[in-house]
Amino acid sequence: MSARSPRHHSFAGTTAISGIGATEFSKDSGRSELRLAAEAVRSALDDAGIAPSEVDGLVTWEPFESIPVMDGYGFFAKGLEYGSSKAVGAELGMFMTTKQAVDGKRAALERFVWVYLAKEEELGKSPAAFAGAYAQLTGMAPEVAAQAAKIIKLGEVISPDQIKRQAKGFADLGVIQKDVSEDIDAHWDGSFVDKALGR
Repeated sequence: MSARSPRHHSFAGTTAISGIGATEFSKDSGRSELRLAAEAVRSALDDAGIAPSEVDGLVTWEPFESIPVMDGYGFFAKGLEYGSSKAVGAELGMFMTTKQAVDGKRAALERFVWVYLAKEEELGKSPAAFAGAYAQLTGMAPEVAAQAAKIIKLGEVISPDQIKRQAKGFADLGVIQKDVSEDIDAHWDGSFVDKALGR
């Protein structure tokens, strides 16, 4: 089903980049990727002159999981089986927002989700365009991005059942302190995706 809809419009001319942040370019910085990302985000917030509490949403993407698979020394984990040192997680993009933003800025969030899904649909139809975007956004060499783009399937949206299984699995593994799988239904809101897809 197409994510395109006349109800929504482009963000062109209505949005602006108000802050930019980056860490220094280095090898063996001694900090994790998560730490480097957090430092870059903090720098962008400082540049924009806003506090973390003023952020309405966050988009993240883990773009490098496919490299071990592509190079033949790893595989995508199945059924949350991470017992092997060669298992890696799937490529994962997430959009997170606050309940306050959901309640107060729902129309803007709906437009964002629609634009995100429309772009995902567009890139999913063109491996070359996807590889180009992959290389541009990650700094990955174009030839590596082209190979990675061949094994990544765009367009999947996680379901509540998947989240429940992940929550239970992560609790069983000790990654999170409490099994919250029974709480998922009370907090799941699939209406943003449903509306964007016209369901």
